[in-house]
Amino acid sequence: MLMNIRSQPEDGCPNECEFEFSAEQKWLDLPANLVFVNDAGDSESTGTFAEDNETIAIGEPDISQRSEVSHGTRAWEEYNATEVFLGSPSTVYNTSNRWLTTAEEASLFRHFLEGLGPWFDMNDDEKTFTRELIRKAPTSPILLTAILALASRHLATVSSFDSKIADHYSEECTTEMISCLNNRDESKNDDLFAATIILRTKEEMDAYSHGSDQQAHLLGIKAFTHSDWFASPPSPLRECTYWSALRQEINFALVRQRPLDINLHINFVRRESFDLTVEKDWSNCCTLNLAHIIMFCFEYHQRSPTEFQVLRNALTELCDAFPATYNPFYYSRAASASVSPFPQIWFASEAAGKF
Repeated sequence: MLMNIRSQPEDGCPNECEFEFSAEQKWLDLPANLVFVNDAGDSESTGTFAEDNETIAIGEPDISQRSEVSHGTRAWEEYNATEVFLGSPSTVYNTSNRWLTTAEEASLFRHFLEGLGPWFDMNDDEKTFTRELIRKAPTSPILLTAILALASRHLATVSSFDSKIADHYSEECTTEMISCLNNRDESKNDDLFAATIILRTKEEMDAYSHGSDQQAHLLGIKAFTHSDWFASPPSPLRECTYWSALRQEINFALVRQRPLDINLHINFVRRESFDLTVEKDWSNCCTLNLAHIIMFCFEYHQRSPTEFQVLRNALTELCDAFPATYNPFYYSRAASASVSPFPQIWFASEAAGKF
């Protein structure tokens, strides 16, 4: 009897139901020993074949390396699958050490990783911010509660998710942050800084529903970037968090038409530290140049032609170093306004699409 094995139903069912079988699916009782027939008889196929190259006999497997259960002379049919194949989820993964104990928290964490983490990893194909959060969140209540707060706030904005859950996690995170600051535990500064950026994003979302921006976490960002702690060699999390903070501050400054209130004189954001042939460096240099342009436009001092020319030269240098990977590999004008007013632009670089 022949059986067709399909990895996905023919109707193109999405991931959540790709393991559902059709009503016509027939199930067979399989014997302990199977013989697979190679209909193609392709002698060049990979794998171990019988001498006639047409059949593969599957005998009793050697389970000595898979199970510590004493076999004795028991027949193969008597073995329980869990005794033989120890590669089950309960043995491969440490399920007793879970740090997310409810399905809701796990779903919120997943929502952040898949949907919100990329907001903070703009220009960074390596996704450093999200990767560092995955590494640190299991042991950092500050980061974990900040993540859950933003994820639940976003879901409450785009769906019927209860917004009180976001406030609950936000309060938990703030309590953890205050405790850490009171204890002057500088080893947690990277976590505190990243959590401040995440909660600032939530604060911006809250502003739409509350009608006013509390700006509480903006003050925290200012305090962090102007502290002596920032002069020390940066960790990967601190560096990528700073760029997220700068982009947030740029957005706020443009809306309010005011100078930036963030430290721009930090070792790792100096122009000479950038390699303009690297996508991430080129994009971050553009961000820094925009920050200096905003300061030139809105700062309360006498503007000089020399300062203007310096900014203009920096912009010219960036244009000349435009990464080839930032060019689209396909472009099509909008078909018609009734269908879509936007052209189709396809990029090979993920960072280019976000930039």
